Amino acid sequence: MLDYGKVMLRPLEESDLEKIAAWRNNPEVAATLVNVHESLDMVRDWYERIKTSRRERNFIIIDKESGKAIGHAGLAQLNFVNRNAELFIIIGEPAFWGRGYGRDVVRALLSYGFQELNLARIYLDTVAFNERALRCYKACGFVEEGRLRKARFKQGRYHDVILMSILREEWID
Repeated sequence: MLDYGKVMLRPLEESDLEKIAAWRNNPEVAATLVNVHESLDMVRDWYERIKTSRRERNFIIIDKESGKAIGHAGLAQLNFVNRNAELFIIIGEPAFWGRGYGRDVVRALLSYGFQELNLARIYLDTVAFNERALRCYKACGFVEEGRLRKARFKQGRYHDVILMSILREEWID
């Protein structure tokens, strides 16, 4: 269990899969995601692959005040030789957008990655039009490393993807 600010992150459980499938299929939520429009069976298959993986840490985001599950986040592509991982976050409940939950989740994962997993670098990517996410990541210390031009097809057209990372020595808890 990770506890930071307004959120708690608990390990993903099989009982969470219906929520994850619903979030990934909500057009408002899916607008910026890579994995979208996945059936519950597809999400279950994914869960079977990752539930014992040493290369992923998956959490459900819980709003501490209400106790409600509001999203899914974690670290993927864990590489313990090079000591890096990819951060991902989905705030699946739009009512919780723009209220600081994303920052608390990102900060909890950075703390976990740098302190508990001894990582040296945490990276991510997002579509260039996802301004809310870019503000969040920059506020948490991520810096832009590059841009993949027209790399993701969303909402009927191609969009640039922004690559970002934070190094352990840049991180401030």
